[in-house]
Amino acid sequence: DKASSLEGLVRMGVDTFVCLQTKSELINLPSYEASARALLRKRHGGAATEEAAHAGAGSCEGWFRNQPIPDQEVTSDALVEELIDDLIARLGAGRNLYIHCRGGHGRTGTVCALLLGRLYGIGAAEAMARYQWYHDTRAQPIFAAEGYSLNTAANGAESCIALFPVQRLQVQRLLAGGSAEQT
Repeated sequence: DKASSLEGLVRMGVDTFVCLQTKSELINLPSYEASARALLRKRHGGAATEEAAHAGAGSCEGWFRNQPIPDQEVTSDALVEELIDDLIARLGAGRNLYIHCRGGHGRTGTVCALLLGRLYGIGAAEAMARYQWYHDTRAQPIFAAEGYSLNTAANGAESCIALFPVQRLQVQRLLAGGSAEQT
């Protein structure tokens, strides 16, 4: 149930929500932002915190960002790099992130692989291998890579099956330091 899932996220300390769905995907879905804000206020006793204000939230109500990326696609390199920079700053300020799209595979995987690469200074192959491995620990790991390991020498980029080819290419391009813009 969605309400208990949201409560669980807030209980685990999530205070930053990043939605990668497009407007057309969200049009028939209820917004979780108001419910999440209420849960965060309750968790923090309803008072604004200096840390939250410093992190850009302005209050204990959390931070929400919609960065629409079409399903099975990518957004521009510039937009995704700006998003990654922002998320790294928020992590540095002690924020806890929840990044999602509809299924939590390709778009989420692209952002998470880029975030892993930038945070830990690892290349695209290792970042995608780690994302695939973490992805496959889900209760229902659709797009699971059977027999996948963190041995990046054994896993080429194409073996990160949670990401679509265009998404793998963006991760490779951006973690290689390239910026051959694709929109």
